[in-house]
Amino acid sequence: MLFVIHLVVFWPQRGSLAQDRVVEKPEPDNRTEKHPSLFDIEVDGKSGFIDKFGKIMIPPVYDKAYPFSEGLAAVEVDGKWGYIDRSGTFAIEPQFAEAAPFSQGRARVRIGSHNDLFGYIDVEANVVIKPQFDCAESFRAGIAKVGKATLAGHMIARIADVGIECVDSYIDLDGNPVAAPKPEYYASQQPGALFPYNEGELFGYVDATGKVVIAAQFLYAGEFSEELAVVCDREMRYGYINEKGEFIIPPKFSRGNAFASGLAGVQFEDGLWGFINRDGETVIPGTYHWVHGGFRDGLASVAYEKRARYIDRDGNWVW
Repeated sequence: MLFVIHLVVFWPQRGSLAQDRVVEKPEPDNRTEKHPSLFDIEVDGKSGFIDKFGKIMIPPVYDKAYPFSEGLAAVEVDGKWGYIDRSGTFAIEPQFAEAAPFSQGRARVRIGSHNDLFGYIDVEANVVIKPQFDCAESFRAGIAKVGKATLAGHMIARIADVGIECVDSYIDLDGNPVAAPKPEYYASQQPGALFPYNEGELFGYVDATGKVVIAAQFLYAGEFSEELAVVCDREMRYGYINEKGEFIIPPKFSRGNAFASGLAGVQFEDGLWGFINRDGETVIPGTYHWVHGGFRDGLASVAYEKRARYIDRDGNWVW
């Protein structure tokens, strides 16, 4: 029997289906205490950054901002994107129509307009891979997935607000073509890791060789994080399984996010989100309208009263 391996790579989930229409932000990188994390905020439609204590470190003066990654954050000013350092000083002046966070010393950009092709720059704003792609992702493990749009993809994109359909290929950090990577290399580089795959409308897990380890039986299957994966059973309930496919936390939630720092955001039956621990115990009650990802350096991003805010691990407001 032939199985089609489907690597599911998600940004952290935001919540209910209605909230999924919100544009997702890239996952920020982890920082050490030598370079403590900064968290993006929005005040009166402008973006800036706070530290983990809620102190404003970079004033909210940007039209848009992505989280810091590799010491730089992409920000938009008057329709152009550039990159600031942790002091708020521009390391790369605003000059791009689109810009993404840095990953492995590369960031994908559109240089002239939103209709231009994607290329990649380095941290000194040198174009290291010339613009030539209709689709492009950030680098992972030295490889990025890129693509050229099909004729049908171009035509559909002109008449409908949908993403462009591309024929995928892969490149290295210098832009040279490489063979499609094996899952263990591109997805995680972790020996013995399991990856979601789909068989029809159901999902299960395979290992790096493509061997089925957990048979397709779930309506949704997330990536493993902290030895647990969030899945949705056929009753549309979310729970958490181990790498044997056994439910460690029974499926009883309306939605669920991956574990991070020992806690996971879940949506309860009343539609509100809170956090559980690895024993499935509620440690932060359902209070929020959605939870963006999980805890990082002691804070988690949540939505409350129609705006994004931050809480600490005790559920106290930090911002």
